[in-house]
Amino acid sequence: MRISPSRRIVHHRRAVTSSLSAEWSDPEDSAAARPSRWTSRTTLPKWRVNFTETWSLGKLSLLGRVNYFSEFTVTSSTNVAQTFGDELVADVEATYTFNDHFSLSVGAQNLFDNYPDKDLRSIDPFTGLPGNGNQYIDVSPFGYSGGFWYVRAGIKF
Repeated sequence: MRISPSRRIVHHRRAVTSSLSAEWSDPEDSAAARPSRWTSRTTLPKWRVNFTETWSLGKLSLLGRVNYFSEFTVTSSTNVAQTFGDELVADVEATYTFNDHFSLSVGAQNLFDNYPDKDLRSIDPFTGLPGNGNQYIDVSPFGYSGGFWYVRAGIKF
């Protein structure tokens, strides 16, 4: 089930756009409908909520986004299950448009450098290290690489 309301307000040269998206899924029903040792359906969080706000005034625009992912459970091929906690991830971006052809943006995805819970399903009891070499779960809905900061130049032809 998905809910996605949005609004846009324009006043003189200033514009504000907001959107909210919420999605609910039942991983147990999905897994039962498609039995498999490994599917992305079995790792979906029940809730995913996204709120995005953009603001613009003249040549400057700002974007803020907050994503919420509820907890999810992953079962390994050896039937060892681990539940990973819920997480809140924030993104920001500022863009300045110089003219019709050039813009410059700076931003951050996963602004607060969040990581999923550590993958404890394959810890070697003798070394205490992950047996598969992965410290974090590779199917996390928000990734496992932490924050990403960037500068982007845009050119329109």
